[in-house]
Amino acid sequence: MGSPTSRWTKTSSLAKLVFSQSTIEPVFNNTTLKLVLNHTFLESISNHTIQEHNHANQEFNHANKEFNHANQEFNHANEEFNHANQEFNHANEEFNHANLELDQANPEPVSNYTYLDPVSKYTDTEPLPHHANFGVFFYMCILMLVSNMATSTLRSYRKSLPFLRINQILLLNGYLVEVFNIFTTHLCFLTMWSSSVSYLPYSIGVFSAAFLHYLHNVSILIAMAISIVRALMVMKFNKMIQLDPEVWAKRIMVSILIPLAILVGVQAAQCYSVGFVTPQESFYTGLEVSDQPNLHILTIFITGSVSLLTAIGSYTFIWYYLNTYHNTRIVEAEKANAVKNMISTKSIIITIFFSILALVLVTVMRSHDQRRAPVNILGAGSFFPIYQVYFCQKPHIKAFIWRRHQLRITELKTKIFLVFKFLRPNNVVPPQARQAGLE
Repeated sequence: MGSPTSRWTKTSSLAKLVFSQSTIEPVFNNTTLKLVLNHTFLESISNHTIQEHNHANQEFNHANKEFNHANQEFNHANEEFNHANQEFNHANEEFNHANLELDQANPEPVSNYTYLDPVSKYTDTEPLPHHANFGVFFYMCILMLVSNMATSTLRSYRKSLPFLRINQILLLNGYLVEVFNIFTTHLCFLTMWSSSVSYLPYSIGVFSAAFLHYLHNVSILIAMAISIVRALMVMKFNKMIQLDPEVWAKRIMVSILIPLAILVGVQAAQCYSVGFVTPQESFYTGLEVSDQPNLHILTIFITGSVSLLTAIGSYTFIWYYLNTYHNTRIVEAEKANAVKNMISTKSIIITIFFSILALVLVTVMRSHDQRRAPVNILGAGSFFPIYQVYFCQKPHIKAFIWRRHQLRITELKTKIFLVFKFLRPNNVVPPQARQAGLE
């Protein structure tokens, strides 16, 4: 077809030939020639532009067809991928179903003590922000003072008794009171620190709480030993009176302390290794309480139940033995002799019973968040001081307290009298001093 320039050149040559042979005026011929040439040039350019537009449109349609073809291939590949994915999911469901049937056919042995699994059982690994609770602080401070004052009174009473009055029962009573005081002091100190200063580290909280459980077990077993020794003193009095009271009381304490220390130490190490948190430790550390049962509580419940049955059996046996084999006057004299009974058998039974009741309350109130209000700690802390004050209410102990009070008042009056006598001015002047003053 040729370019617009070549076509315009041919047309202009033909037009010049035509108009050169024409008879028309030259001026008109030149003007007409220019118009024809311009029209021809514009027409040739327009035709070329239309041709190029048509060619570009054809190329665009060809590219659109290729795009549609590629889109169809992509859709086909996507359908194949979805089909493969469905087959994979179906195969996965069949595998899970087969695995479930295999687990049902061969179940794994499940341990009864799930808290021994090596996984932390508390959900919050970070403690709550610490907030001071001075109400708890002052309450525990009062309990600690009451416990130490009552223990000091009972200790003074035991030391005031003559040597012939000392036996295994009285010494074990003194050890029981001391254990009560250590338990209350340790509990109050931990609670006062956690409520006013800051939370304790997890390791210190675990072993501090384990020490409290250890003292609780020790107090229960001492109470059981007192019941057994009472029964032996009734049945084998001649043989028991020949034994050295201090030596045998210490042997009984060693036989209680060492096995319990090993047992409670192993339990505390297991609880620490798995991150177990008791309600009491929750207040000390600020961590969330674990859902599993506490092995320390189980141990205390077992020892408490055995001790309670032993104490009841001992009390029943002593009552039956004295009323059956002893003279009535001897029985009344033994019942009237209350000096040796700093802690009576009935008090021992009541102590063990309320120890078990406290464990039941602690177990029931596990759902309560101890980090906000340590209800379990306040209840356990109030238990032993109340019993120490109750022990001080015995008639012979109250009489001893009154005598000691009167003795101290007398000593104080004597000291005040001596001080005033020493400071009082002497108005009587000897004659020698008067003569020396005149000179």
